[in-house]
Amino acid sequence: FSNTFESCSSLKSISYEARNCSQTDGSVFAMLPNLSYIKFGKSVRNIPQKMFKDCKYITKIELPKSVRHIERYAFEGCSLLADVTFSDSLEIVDTCAFRNCSNLKSAQFNSYLSKINPGAFEYCTSLESVNFAETLWNLSISENAFAYCTSLKTMNLNKNLIEIGDNAFSATKIESLNIPATVEKLGNTILYSNNTIKSIVVDANNKTFDSRDN
Repeated sequence: FSNTFESCSSLKSISYEARNCSQTDGSVFAMLPNLSYIKFGKSVRNIPQKMFKDCKYITKIELPKSVRHIERYAFEGCSLLADVTFSDSLEIVDTCAFRNCSNLKSAQFNSYLSKINPGAFEYCTSLESVNFAETLWNLSISENAFAYCTSLKTMNLNKNLIEIGDNAFSATKIESLNIPATVEKLGNTILYSNNTIKSIVVDANNKTFDSRDN
């Protein structure tokens, strides 16, 4: 099913209704040069890997409440994508799902998110803020998840965060970072090449890490 509609240069809109698609390579609509609008059906559960990779003219995505998994490279390289409404049921943002979406401004995640996998938002150079719902539970942010988001200043970490991977916030402009009590694992150089960080505070109830001597 790879690149099924490649070179369909007049295709500008798609209605995607598949409830659950688990293809090995889902890049059916990848690299469509003029695709600008996607309508997702109310029962869609996952966005397959590479499905809309390098669709340069998509500017807005509204995911239905049913979507649980955005798979690897699903929207990588959608360079004009500025606005994404993440679904209430979203559990996983997979590897490089939004990598190089250089016009994306913000990300607001809801209650069920449990994993942001490696490089999910890497090189989203216009991303300024990331916010998580207070009701999240056992969230893991993997290595390079937000690396080289060079405009990122605000990262409001959820109190139930359990892991921050290597280089997760490298080359960002985050000025302060609060590590919740629930964090059990901190990767190496999570703020590598960040020249704006002024404050790192570890919650006093964290049993693994301590910032009192910093």
